[in-house]
Amino acid sequence: MAAPSAAKRPFPKGAALQVAPPIGGGTGKCLALDKKTSARYTFIRPNGLKQKGKAMSKGEQTHQMILERAAQVFSRQGYFGSSLSDLMRETGLEKGGIYNHFRSKDDLALEAFDYSIALVWRQVERELVGKTNAVDRLVAMLTGYRSLIENPLLPGGCPLLNTAVESDDAHPALRSRAQEAMSRWRKWIRRHVERGIAAHEVRPEVDGELLATILITTVEGAVMMSKLYGDTIHLQRAIDYLIGYLQVNVRA
Repeated sequence: MAAPSAAKRPFPKGAALQVAPPIGGGTGKCLALDKKTSARYTFIRPNGLKQKGKAMSKGEQTHQMILERAAQVFSRQGYFGSSLSDLMRETGLEKGGIYNHFRSKDDLALEAFDYSIALVWRQVERELVGKTNAVDRLVAMLTGYRSLIENPLLPGGCPLLNTAVESDDAHPALRSRAQEAMSRWRKWIRRHVERGIAAHEVRPEVDGELLATILITTVEGAVMMSKLYGDTIHLQRAIDYLIGYLQVNVRA
């Protein structure tokens, strides 16, 4: 999530980042680097993080502030556990001030989810820089998640896991957004396997769909255990195991 240049990232239709390469917020488009500086892919930008170096109006700054702080609230308390009063207290705005930028709590939750996924993937992208080999990039993805142990970006842990568990059938739109993010993550892994096989970097017998399931469920299960026990050793063990698995069973 050499690996061919068309591999895409596992976040919902792109996500704005404040570091290069930008993956952006709202209705515009931005170009996101994947493998090499010469390979660029366009993602629709959900509202959220703005491009670094781009001047924001006062309204855009307020919009982003609400988004950043709401993401923290939803991460700590969950969607259903977060009231409008909580959001008002966190942002320092009245109800009207929030609804000037978001039509409803649901809209804010959806954008906050995109924003949160972008934060996590930004950490992963730092590890991907300079990696061209398919297996090296898969290892870098795992290393990026391990770095989140030392530098947690959100108080509640993985936004994808939290949203998938909480939304279920109670919030169809949020559940759909989480499914979309998960599908993109799975596709990112599958494409790296497919193109790694073509480049003789991945063993030809490796099943990309199966590998995606193994990597994602192991990581997310370990995140859940670490959160439950308040001990990051479970995630550390899982990632160490998966990296070894990639080196022994996936690398050609």
